[in-house]
Amino acid sequence: MRSLIASFKIFLLLVICLITVPLQTLSFLLLGKGRAAFIVPFLFHRSLCFVFGIKVRIQGEIKANQQVVYVGNHLSYLDIILMGSFLRANFVSKDDVKGWPLLGLLATLSHTLFISRTPAKALKSIEQMKKALNQKRSLIVFPEGTSSTGQEVQPFKSSFFDIFLKNDVKESLLVQPFTIGLIKTDNKAVQNDKDYDLYAWYGDMGLQPHIWALGKSKGAQLIVRFHPPKAAKEYENRKTLSIECYEQVSRGLNDIKKEYLEAA
Repeated sequence: MRSLIASFKIFLLLVICLITVPLQTLSFLLLGKGRAAFIVPFLFHRSLCFVFGIKVRIQGEIKANQQVVYVGNHLSYLDIILMGSFLRANFVSKDDVKGWPLLGLLATLSHTLFISRTPAKALKSIEQMKKALNQKRSLIVFPEGTSSTGQEVQPFKSSFFDIFLKNDVKESLLVQPFTIGLIKTDNKAVQNDKDYDLYAWYGDMGLQPHIWALGKSKGAQLIVRFHPPKAAKEYENRKTLSIECYEQVSRGLNDIKKEYLEAA
């Protein structure tokens, strides 16, 4: 029975993608990079959250009335769907995502900034981020540099923060940390690696088997906790800003575990 349900969910995924691609292409051409350009991606992410049973509870105040770089921990490719369902900002993602079938195309049409770790392409990636910041675009960045199990926060790479502090928009830019905390999968509190791995996607885990397992389940419930923003102009040292953001995100995850998992 669960396999039948998973098959139907994946069918809906394909249908939604096939509908969204031409709509977002038209939006891309007509609306450019303004706030209206987020309408189609917003509906796309919301639809996939509904299909796969991904539910989110937002805590804290989201700063959205000026240019913000949101920085937080990263569990899975599903974080894109999760955060995109309520936050209007451009994602910064690894360049291999660009080659994913359909989802890579949608990411491109949504003005995702693809960055590369290879020396030959790293400089171009930095210039793309600088250009986006100068265009007053808000960004969503995962400074761990890769996804994790979701059970702890990996140290942030301070190189991301260097761009925020050496940019023309530094005087008005806010950096707001957020914490993603997984609290339930398949309608039960997460307790072990298997529970976490139903949502988390990392290492050499296969994409298709992961989607299939998620489709067979009853989904996932998460907390996204936003912490007080930091004014970029108050920092001269990228490492100081990086460490402070990391500590906030890490404490946030520990607090979420205590509040929602230890009491379960």
